Parts: sequence; structure tokens; C-alpha cells
Amino acid sequence: MCRFSQVIATIFKTMKLKPSILRDYKDGAGVEVEEQLENYCHEEDILIFEDSSGRIPMKPTGTLLVDDCVTGTLIALLGTSKDGEFIVDEFCWAGMAPQMPLPAAAGEDKFVALVSGLSLGAEGDGASNALSLQMMIDYLAGHLGGSQDLAHAAAVVRVIVAGNSIEKRAATEESRKKGSATDITQGAQDLDLALLQLCAAVPVDMMPGETDPSQFMMPQQPLHR
Repeated sequence: MCRFSQVIATIFKTMKLKPSILRDYKDGAGVEVEEQLENYCHEEDILIFEDSSGRIPMKPTGTLLVDDCVTGTLIALLGTSKDGEFIVDEFCWAGMAPQMPLPAAAGEDKFVALVSGLSLGAEGDGASNALSLQMMIDYLAGHLGGSQDLAHAAAVVRVIVAGNSIEKRAATEESRKKGSATDITQGAQDLDLALLQLCAAVPVDMMPGETDPSQFMMPQQPLHR
């Protein structure tokens, strides 16, 4: 029996070649390093749309191609359901949400400062220069330089700290007793003090980097407050 319907749902894509630790354990193979492929698309991949009521397999038609879809994408579908499968006749991707217009510029130049690679807490050749860091903070806060420098610093409306703010160092004896081979305590304390001064003068955005205490899955989660 066919039933004509319109739905708005989220796409889930089953991918035969996608690595799965749970599947390896279920098959009794254990955790193995699989061959790295350029992509994990396969001709047997299936699209499923899901909403609060459950999941239904999709049968794409026309310009809706399985290889062009990814899990988590919102889509509106028009079609018919038959034998537990949804046959797609038309589709529409979710567009951008309405955007509020930006306030009109006052005619003066405004700047965003990008900072990265502070490496606070590092030892040896990678150790950060505390004096350079403090001078940067004083400059952005308007406490350093002549009248022209102060005017330029006042035009900095935002600072983006773009990763690698903290560097791991060899663990202390106390840290080793707790089972840690590296220590970020000193770097985290130095960064906290630096941000305390910087945030008092200008809005700051923090981005995690390779050496920061954040997971590697994308998108990376914010650093802990």
C-alpha cells in the first residue's frame, strides 16, 4: 500500500566500509588497524531518515544520490512510503537560518587580533617568553606605547587565541605517583593568569590546538572553564 507524505527529518547513512570497533569485537576479530581508504563510500550504502517516530529506509530517486549525503544532515522529503521504504520524489536541504543584519560601521577601522602558539608551561627551547606575553597583554589592554599605539590598540575589538596555548612538560614526582607521565598544571595556571588580564580589557575567544587539553574528534570541544 502506498501513502503520499511529506517529512522533515535527519539523514542517517549506513556505511559498509566505515570502521567499527564494536563490529570487530562482535565478529571476534578484536581491535585491528584497518587499511586506510581514500573514502568509505560503497555501492551498498543505505540512506535512512529518522525523526521522533523512528527510522525508515529511503530509496533515492532523481538527483538525490547516496554518495552526496552524510549522517546528521537535515532534509525535507516528498514521496511515498511502500513496504516499509520511503520512495523519494522531491527533496529540499535545510537552508541558512535568518540572519540579523550587522550594525552599521561607525566609519573607523576595527581589528581582530589573532594569537597562537603561546606554549605556556613548555621547557627548554620551546619555553614561552613571559616578558613578550606580558607586553602583548599590556599593549592590547592599552597600557603600553605612545598615543598612536594606544589608538591602534583601542581599535582591537576582539582577540582570538587560536590554539597551542599550553605545552606539556615532564611530570613531577607527585604527578608520576598519580600515574601521569606529563603535566600541564604550570601551563594551565600561566594561561589562566594571562586570560584574567586580557579578558578584563577585550573580548577573547579560545580555540583548542594540538597541544591543548582537548580531544581530537572534530569538532573539538571548548577548553574547560
